[in-house]
Amino acid sequence: MYVIEAAGFQPDDIIKNGNLFCVANGLIGYRGTLEEYRADDLVQLTMGGVYGRRKDGFEEPIAFFNPLYTYLKIGGQVLHPRRVPPEKHLQTLDMENGRHFRETQFLADGADVTVSAERFLPAQDPSLFVLRYRFTISKAVDVELFTGIDTKVADGRGPHLDYPRFTFEDDIQTAMAPILDGRGQIAVSETATLSENCEYDAVMVEAMPLRRYRFRAVANRTYTLVKYASVASAAADPTPATIRAIAAARAVSFDDLLKESAKLWRKRWNLSDMLFPDHPKLQFAMRNAVWQMLANRPSTPFQSVPMRGLGCQGMQGAVSWDTELCLLPFYLNTDREAARNLLLYRVHTLPGARAKAASVGCKGAFFAMKSLSDGSEAAVTENEGMGAAERETVANTSIYTSGVVAYALMSYFARVRDYEIMAAGGLSVLLECAHFYATRFAAEPERRRLSAKGVTGPDEYHQKIDDNALTIRLAVFTMESALETLKAMKQENPQYVKKLFEANNYAEAVDAIKAAIQVMPSFKIGADFLIEQFPGYHALQDASIKDVKKKLATPNEYLGGPKGVATPTKIIRQADVMMLLALFESDYSRMVKNANLQYYEPRTERGTPLSGAFHAIISAALGKAESAAHYLQKSAYASLTFEGRQFIDNLFVGGTYPTAAGAAYVATTAGFCGLRNKDGFMVCDARLPEAFKEVSFKVVNFQNVANVTVKSTGGRISWEKLT
Repeated sequence: MYVIEAAGFQPDDIIKNGNLFCVANGLIGYRGTLEEYRADDLVQLTMGGVYGRRKDGFEEPIAFFNPLYTYLKIGGQVLHPRRVPPEKHLQTLDMENGRHFRETQFLADGADVTVSAERFLPAQDPSLFVLRYRFTISKAVDVELFTGIDTKVADGRGPHLDYPRFTFEDDIQTAMAPILDGRGQIAVSETATLSENCEYDAVMVEAMPLRRYRFRAVANRTYTLVKYASVASAAADPTPATIRAIAAARAVSFDDLLKESAKLWRKRWNLSDMLFPDHPKLQFAMRNAVWQMLANRPSTPFQSVPMRGLGCQGMQGAVSWDTELCLLPFYLNTDREAARNLLLYRVHTLPGARAKAASVGCKGAFFAMKSLSDGSEAAVTENEGMGAAERETVANTSIYTSGVVAYALMSYFARVRDYEIMAAGGLSVLLECAHFYATRFAAEPERRRLSAKGVTGPDEYHQKIDDNALTIRLAVFTMESALETLKAMKQENPQYVKKLFEANNYAEAVDAIKAAIQVMPSFKIGADFLIEQFPGYHALQDASIKDVKKKLATPNEYLGGPKGVATPTKIIRQADVMMLLALFESDYSRMVKNANLQYYEPRTERGTPLSGAFHAIISAALGKAESAAHYLQKSAYASLTFEGRQFIDNLFVGGTYPTAAGAAYVATTAGFCGLRNKDGFMVCDARLPEAFKEVSFKVVNFQNVANVTVKSTGGRISWEKLT
């Protein structure tokens, strides 16, 4: 139940399988491509937090050189599956230990040739790659085996690495290249050993440093090539680090490295696995969702989870605003280090958020919708038909993003009481997000209050509206949290607070926050228990999603914006009010939740997994789990079915969907299992759809582990010590 498998070879599956069989270890990702593949076959390897910016300002993850490039040549013919159609082919990914495997049978020079290869990225050293490549030939033939570093990479918008410099030391060859924007250098090193101890020639083929083994193969003998490789990025030459990593790895056998890596993966799975014993298909999909979150876990404080995961440059490697809402709950429950790193990424990108606030004439911090390495805004979007002007409008008016970052930081702090993260920059994030709102909200003297003028909520179909309810609630929450946390930090670490205020003149910010919070706008709950998404929303045209889409001139036309067919109607991309009710669930009565669910759900296109997760949370709380089960299914299967776009303007943006995986997790735990942490106590509730007889999972709470089991008859939590 942990193995993804695809039998048979279809050239058109190169994109799907590259996504499906991608392996990653939290730092490095390697698309699920075959050893013979090159840039034209969409081979991509990326490293978390390592980006390059072109002269035109376009930034994306750096796709670095492939150190596992390997192929056979028999009878003068290169055995490449897209040129020599395989007789048989099998490709698998064992999610339990992060191991990729392929077996391919060719017919070449009158012989049956079977190639098998397994690779993994060791969990014990995320900088490593390990490959075991085997081949067997049915008759004696002359063979050439090539292996080395492929220096041609599949860059989305052009190269980010300068010409490489090659070195050879202790049978380890390295390709080291400066990053073109001056951020440092990347070194990729590899070594190889062939079982027959054959001599090899060092050759350069199309600027690639390769080893060429030439010999006459014995019929039906299995030959084994083992490769160790490493990658590192640093300001100075990182080659010594990669050489040390390889030297340490090759002192250990392939099997022992795999065994140790599998042991660490099992430890993570023991805390993360989710069991659906009566629903095997959903069980498999949820295992894949958990795999996506484990494989893409932030392993350093300078990285978060890219929208399309590690191993590709999709969507510029940007970090979406919904990462904190979809993925933080999983890491907070199972992997506290990753949760902390995810939030420290926002601390490290605070300068970019400050710059964005200044660009719209405000103070404080305005976090990006799709954040790049420095916190600046990415230029791409998945919204079909949305032009550059509309993208800029949405990015500059979606001010709820800073509130989402503050909400996530406070969710973490409430669970962990980690004052160190506040001293590491968390308090600055809160104060600057609150200061941003205090300066962004406009004064309305005649009404003696502020107003959220010209803002856009997560429902991007209605842009630049006033007093969006979710935006107001998040802004108030951010201001209150900043002041409360400041008070707590003054007691916990007064010297730090004193130095912080002296260095940043935060006294002015606090005064502005205190003044603004007294006159913040509010929104009302109507007599019908409805919360209007923004003033004037109820006066828009009522319509069905089906009828609105009939008005589209082209399938890719964007529904929102100034001329969008959804703009004059009540049809919304995702329900801001449902998000409001889910994030602040204890603030609203059952009647309010029920009225708004019934009102907004049929009007919501549900363009994102996050929206579906919030619908599921509210539906399950109201005893309407059956109607919400499809939200879970859609999110859980997202990285298996690949319904999202793979190309935008001929630019490959494929990859996996970690945030959809997180949405499935949130829908299950917070929605159908009613999981809550109330003042340090874990509680759960039975809210399962009829098809799910039982769900079980674990939650780490300080030094204890809660074993949560929810059945249709009720929920139970048992405890054990964290080991």
